[in-house]
Formats: sequence, C-alpha cells, structure tokens
Amino acid sequence: MEQKKSLIKKIEGSLAFRIRPILKNLCFFGIHLKENLSKKETIRVKFVSMVGVEQIPMLQQCLCSIFCKWNKVPEKIIIVSDGSVNETCLKKNLNFLPAQVEIKKPEDYLRSFKGSLINEYAGRHPFGLKLAILLKENEEGRTLWCDSDILFFGDLSQAIQNLPSGPICVAGVDWIHGYEPQLRDFLGGQWTPEMPVNAGFILFEAVPFDMGQIQAGLDFSRESWDWATEQTLVAYFHAKMGGRYWSPEEMVITGEDSQELRGDPWRRKWRGRHYIKPHRHMFWRDVYLLKKQGKNKKEA
Repeated sequence: MEQKKSLIKKIEGSLAFRIRPILKNLCFFGIHLKENLSKKETIRVKFVSMVGVEQIPMLQQCLCSIFCKWNKVPEKIIIVSDGSVNETCLKKNLNFLPAQVEIKKPEDYLRSFKGSLINEYAGRHPFGLKLAILLKENEEGRTLWCDSDILFFGDLSQAIQNLPSGPICVAGVDWIHGYEPQLRDFLGGQWTPEMPVNAGFILFEAVPFDMGQIQAGLDFSRESWDWATEQTLVAYFHAKMGGRYWSPEEMVITGEDSQELRGDPWRRKWRGRHYIKPHRHMFWRDVYLLKKQGKNKKEA
C-alpha cells in the first residue's frame, strides 16, 4: 500500500511539472479571468510593472487577479516595455481591463540617468532598467512594483491602505539571500538582514536612495552585473531605513505544493503568491484554480 501511495505521489509530481503548457494554452480558449472584471474604487498607489513579449500572458493574469480579488484597485496602472514589445501590442493585450493603462518605454526612464552607470547597467541587463524605474517612480509618489509572475487569491488593498505614508519600503521575504556577493560586501555585509529581501513585489514611497552610493556600488561591481545587482541595492536601502516585510499571508514565495496537481491557496490563507523561476510551473495551475473558483461562485 505504501509503495502504491509513493508511486501515485511520484506520478502526481511529474504531472505537476508537465501540465503547465496545457493549462497555459487553455488560457487562450476561455480558461482565463477576464470575464469577471468590473470597475472598482481605487486606493492611493500606482501599480508599476515591466514586461517583455514573453511575459504578457502572465501580466494579463496578474492584473486580472487584482481586479477579481482586491476590494479596491490601484489608482493608476503603468506598464513599462523592456524594449522587446511596442506600445500598440501592449495596449491591445491589456484593453480588457476596466481601467486606464499608461504604457511607457525604456527611454522614458533612462533619459533621467543619462551618462550614469544606471544607463550602462540597463543596457546590459533588464534589471538595470528596473532599477531606473524604481528610482524614478520613487520621486513621483507611492508606488507598488509588481513582477508579472504574481497572482492574488484575496484582497490586499486594505493592507496597503493601512500602511503609513512615506518614507516607507515594504518587501517580500525571499527563500534565499539572492544578493550579488561583491556588491553586498562593498556595501558592508553587516547590513544583510536575517530575512532575505525579494524585490519582486514592493511598496515604496520617498525612500532615501543615495545616488552617490548607488553609482559607487555599480562601479565596484560592474563586471558582475545581473538580476541580483538591483535586488542587492533594494535590500540595502530597505535595511538601512528599517524596512517592513509583507506577512506570509500577504505575499508568499514557496514551493511547498510544487508536486501537487491540486493546489489550495485559500486553505493555506495566501492572499498573494510570487512564482519565482523554480516554482513557475505552478502559475498556470493556479490561474486555472482562480477561474474555477470564479465559475463556481457565478453558478451558485
């Protein structure tokens, strides 16, 4: 009996990894969240995300889950192209949202950092562009940065409304210390918090970024610039100002159900989930769960 259970578990785990392309394709044949969307009241925060052509389907589902599950939605939605997709394509793919979407190009941000190492970093890696976006949007009010590989299963608008005005920075808890070693040491290793920062879902306002320190850090680590460079800088300033973290219920990064065909985020009381690369195969499974839950409620 135990051998049989073990075999079934192995088969389920294997299918959990292999079923992703099927569920993703079903998205284009009606298994999506778009039909449940309606206009909602807004909260004082702008939603900002960056996408390339490959991330558009995930961004669609991320935004759908916000409009389905949040009681109130961000007052402004800004989507930045990473340079691989044009404004017309993004507008066409996001025209189902019951809200105005502002599309921006890389140069809308990079012109503010002309001649700086931030521009050079952006030319070598998309996370350099993300850093430029964060710095610029920080100057222009309360911002919610959200990676495209995130889904919501419950309301987060009340938690956001309850947060104080800036200076403030709220970040996710990562599963590892995903920092660039050289840059971390340059900034002084003693700042590294016990709980690792993930910069995929952060709320920030009036963060006192030190541009001289950022320039010096980028110069020191320029031979090893990658995705971790931006996250290390965000984590450093987050720690320096005594930044907050989302609770495990508000935003979770986990692989605890990675071998399950039937996940259950509601039983686990998750309101938001970030599907980082090792857990990405579960994204479309959970889109399907959201759709199924919405359909059941509609029929009840």
